[in-house]
Amino acid sequence: MIPMQRNAYFDNARLLLILLVVFGHMVQPFTDNSNGVNTIYTWIYTFHMPAFIFLAGFFAKGAGNKEYIIKLAKKLLIPYIIFQVIYSGYYFLLGRDNWMTDSLFYPHWALWFLFSLFCWHILLFWFKKTSASTGNACGCTNRPACRLFWTNRPVIQFVEDFCLLPIFPFGLLGND
Repeated sequence: MIPMQRNAYFDNARLLLILLVVFGHMVQPFTDNSNGVNTIYTWIYTFHMPAFIFLAGFFAKGAGNKEYIIKLAKKLLIPYIIFQVIYSGYYFLLGRDNWMTDSLFYPHWALWFLFSLFCWHILLFWFKKTSASTGNACGCTNRPACRLFWTNRPVIQFVEDFCLLPIFPFGLLGND
């Protein structure tokens, strides 16, 4: 397998998105006190995660390949489990009542992306078997429809993952 060469355009796009994430996290505490800051924060959060997921799909390879999935599990799931355990221990030491309710399947803070990325790679096997029109229909209707179900906090992560799922294979299509 020939390794993919670096592309300055995509490297810079990822850098910009990472900077936007950091900036968004920095200004988040100030969103209640300023309409301008809230507008910037909302603007950033309307596109930065779908853009990250599109790029992740663009660089996805080996969908359905057992060796690739094992390598991906080592790369994504092992760090996820390690940091999930660290976060749980930290919250236990802080004396939080709900330190244990956040299970392995309910990621702490930003760890959701590692778990979701692994699941999206697994689901690429299905997406490669569906027609382009089915994928387009999912992508265009899924995200807005999912926003209707954001009422129960334990369900939010599943709903968010499901809503963002169609964006991942669109990135893969851009790499063919």
